[in-house]
Amino acid sequence: MRIEQPSDLRPLYVALLRRSTRLGIRQVIGFGLLPSVLMTGMLAMQAANGEHVSPLRWFAGLAIGPLCLALFKPSIMLLSGGDRFAEFVDGRVRLHPIGYSFRPGDLVLGDVVPYSDFPGVYWLHLGFRRSPSARPLYWSMLVEAPDQAEGFIRELRGHAA
Repeated sequence: MRIEQPSDLRPLYVALLRRSTRLGIRQVIGFGLLPSVLMTGMLAMQAANGEHVSPLRWFAGLAIGPLCLALFKPSIMLLSGGDRFAEFVDGRVRLHPIGYSFRPGDLVLGDVVPYSDFPGVYWLHLGFRRSPSARPLYWSMLVEAPDQAEGFIRELRGHAA
């Protein structure tokens, strides 16, 4: 069984993902400065101990934070750009585009919730554990047919027993 996010909902999902991952100025400063501060602090400690620290290493220490920020946005775009679907094949549930798969017995959350800002659009939420002691991972997509999504969850729970 396979359930897909309709292609007309992809721009809405991308916009929601961008809004939920938008960084405030404090987070930008934290994500951008913390790695650089840690690296330059380590280099300063090495220099204080009498070791020679090349200018290239100082530059790399200062540039690591902005590099992390520069890679954040393309990674979010790649994550949201593909077709989103969940399929149940050969006793495993495969989630795309992230590539996770799990057994139906590992399902800890499965629900379909109306999306309040757009009537007729619903969130399909799946939560699963990669191992018994791990924290659950969550995955979601937008659907227009809640009956099909609820049927998918019922089938997963039926195979879990």
